[in-house]
Amino acid sequence: MNIAFDLKEILTRLETKVDKISEDVSDIKTNLVRVEAELKGDLVRVEAELKGEIRVLDEKIDGIAKRVDTQEFINRGVVIGLVLAILGGFAKIFGFVS
Repeated sequence: MNIAFDLKEILTRLETKVDKISEDVSDIKTNLVRVEAELKGDLVRVEAELKGEIRVLDEKIDGIAKRVDTQEFINRGVVIGLVLAILGGFAKIFGFVS
């Protein structure tokens, strides 16, 4: 059994396959660049959203801290009022005030 191939035909087929592989690699590189650009854009957007959310949380924490300070002030006022009422009651009971 004798098989004969034309070397030119073999090289042409090989060149065609190499060209096809080269095109595929070029397409992959192009898609990779596009995906990388999209990911960078997404990361920038997510970072901006997170910064905004952190600012909102900081403002909420500041608001809560102010309310806690106000609550402490009100609690002190109530305690002082109770002490004065008790002292006034004692003064009335013992006849210091008519």
